[in-house]
Amino acid sequence: MHFVTYKFSGADIRVKRAADDIVRTDGKKLGLKTEWTVSTAAAGKANITLVHGPTSVNDNSPSADNQLGSTVGGESDVDIFIDFH
Repeated sequence: MHFVTYKFSGADIRVKRAADDIVRTDGKKLGLKTEWTVSTAAAGKANITLVHGPTSVNDNSPSADNQLGSTVGGESDVDIFIDFH
């Protein structure tokens, strides 16, 4: 099973996993369909990671209003950094 996590530097961006996002067999949202809200605009980087085989996931990390996602265990299948302005 896979799971997507998000991290941002240089700007305050909140992520909400979309209502129509893919739901994993454990009931957690995968994180492929998301809505981003920019609270403070600035140049920075977005780090998006596709984790393969995590032992546990939290789709409401750090909070239900900011679903960046977190994992325990697993390996990164994709780990990309995107510059934004």
